[in-house]
Amino acid sequence: MEDLLQIVRSKKKTSEQLAQSSGVNERRVAEILTGAEPTMAELRSFAKALRVSVTDLLEAAEDAERIQTLFRHGFYRQVASRPEAEQQVVKVFSQVFELLGTYQPSNRWVDAVPTIEESYKGAEELSLWFRATYCGGNFIGPVQRLPAVTEEMLGIPVIVGEGRVDGASVVKKGWPLLYVAVRNFAPRMLFTLAHEVGHLLVHHDLSHEVAFVDQDIENDATTKCSGEMLVDAFAATLLVPSQGIGIAFQKIRDLLSIKKNAPVGDIEILFLARIFGVSFSVAANRCEAVDLLPAGGGASLYAQIQREYVSPEQKADALGLPEREAVEFPSISKALMNETVKRVREGTVSIGRAAEILKTTIASVTAWNAPTL
Repeated sequence: MEDLLQIVRSKKKTSEQLAQSSGVNERRVAEILTGAEPTMAELRSFAKALRVSVTDLLEAAEDAERIQTLFRHGFYRQVASRPEAEQQVVKVFSQVFELLGTYQPSNRWVDAVPTIEESYKGAEELSLWFRATYCGGNFIGPVQRLPAVTEEMLGIPVIVGEGRVDGASVVKKGWPLLYVAVRNFAPRMLFTLAHEVGHLLVHHDLSHEVAFVDQDIENDATTKCSGEMLVDAFAATLLVPSQGIGIAFQKIRDLLSIKKNAPVGDIEILFLARIFGVSFSVAANRCEAVDLLPAGGGASLYAQIQREYVSPEQKADALGLPEREAVEFPSISKALMNETVKRVREGTVSIGRAAEILKTTIASVTAWNAPTL
């Protein structure tokens, strides 16, 4: 029983100490900690010895099982053949639900989300609504504050961690959560977040539990279902708005003294990618969508750059193009940390266990809201 083992570790107890304080035979304790199912009487004894509730022990296991079931019935991108990747995300989400306790996000955005048709046009309409509602009506510039907007304005915790999948999202017990894996290339993380936000906006029925897990969002074009293509389109149009493309191209061409009717080249797309904080591929795909490039033109330009410079980023650096605006992803979700502090104060979770789940120090949890602990 992995969750019991984690709690035992967070309490800094050995199996021998647990056996002694719970009255359960030491051999039996070892069996349970390595996977055997405990009886209800044993759970009660463990809960008393560890000073947690039986509900805490049961809910953690139930959360993990339920989330795993949701993933298996959700949308996949090559992750179905990678069960170890799925298990990483299941573990993250189940532990987060352990910390959430009575946390209830406002979810005020749910009723305001417009119903859209399942098309590229519908996805763009949704992105324009999002910009009008949560980006101050900015229909032109980049949205590098998307992590903060997601947490602070939508009230959706954004969990950032190590993992083989790019991102995931889940709705369980009315709670929406997002997960974004740490990547060396920040534009990849930004697109992942926009993609997962798209999942929740398109779904926007928090009474219905659902989960989505995405193995390789930008590069996996082989297994996209219509739902995935829709949220891809939402992410792309949100991050690179059509109106912004027109204004940016005009300024880029003026700067580079490129004739108005000249075909779009790789340097302009590299500039566009830097301006909006996305990858070359995302910027090129948007140019194709607004008919600035022919279908497949972006892939051809990418292949040409690879032959000459290995990657678009190397060419952009060689040309001295301006750096992208930084995107700040929270190392720990503010919403999640606030709820964690409440649960530590209530005594429903130990500060050691909270620090372990959040992958931080006890001092950090204490310092978050020291006067109330």
